[in-house]
Amino acid sequence: MQYLSNKTNYGTLIVMERPPQSPDLNPIEQLWDHLDRQLRLKPATNVDKTFATLQNIWSKIGQDVLEVYVNSMSSRCMAVIAAKGGHTIYYLCFT
Repeated sequence: MQYLSNKTNYGTLIVMERPPQSPDLNPIEQLWDHLDRQLRLKPATNVDKTFATLQNIWSKIGQDVLEVYVNSMSSRCMAVIAAKGGHTIYYLCFT
């Protein structure tokens, strides 16, 4: 936590305020959606196989995928502003 606090204090990390219940602005929700979509392509028959499949999918998530999620934040924020705080096209990805 101290590392992040230092980055915030020096202006190299910007903390974004966002509504607490806003899946269209939460990058981790995009990652869960990615995992879910990949898991549905390889359905498992039991808990152990599901866990192993999820670990495999997780290990294959590349930097490029994460960068797409992070780089989409500005357009997501603009979409929420345009929707006056309501749902955006990004929300549809998670429902």
